[in-house]
Amino acid sequence: INGTITLGENIADNGGLLSSFAAYQKLLKRLGKEEQLPGLPFTERQMFWIAFASVWCRKQTDHSLEHTIENGVHAPAKFRVNGALSNVKEFSEDFKCETGSALNPKSKCSLWK
Repeated sequence: INGTITLGENIADNGGLLSSFAAYQKLLKRLGKEEQLPGLPFTERQMFWIAFASVWCRKQTDHSLEHTIENGVHAPAKFRVNGALSNVKEFSEDFKCETGSALNPKSKCSLWK
């Protein structure tokens, strides 16, 4: 993946995720706690992260993946999800990701506070 080509969209993915999480937190404060979905052992915040990731869930052929990597301004879906989530401390706290793991690196990229 050519980070120079995908940089702008990577930044947009990170900013969009942070903005939507902040909006979700404000909504929860205003409306109160969401009900847990029956049969799913996830908290409301965990469900937020799952919903974000599910947007990018897809099966991609090797040819399509190669085309995305060689020509696209976006990183492949897996990297868009994991890249953005790995920069959000609340995600790693909510899922108790081990410090230093792929989804909770010690050093996170933060452009906005």
